[in-house]
Amino acid sequence: MHTPLEIAIKVHGFPLPEQVSWFKDGQPLSKSREISLQYLDGNSTLIIHDTGPLNSGLYECHAENKHGNNTCRIPVQIFKVRLIFDR
Repeated sequence: MHTPLEIAIKVHGFPLPEQVSWFKDGQPLSKSREISLQYLDGNSTLIIHDTGPLNSGLYECHAENKHGNNTCRIPVQIFKVRLIFDR
């Protein structure tokens, strides 16, 4: 079993954005069995429940209000770990 990946972003602005969007390698992410997306009171969290090397990439959190927008970019590299036991 793999470890979950959690990325948490604090969003600032006046007014606070009503929602934020998450992307991986330029493709939009949406809530699913594997992915949890939460946004409440300026705190946005992305959780990928079962990660592996295929989850490596550039993650982006995009926030927008009536005055403008901003994007936070987070590069993620997940390595496959192989355990070897000597006897």
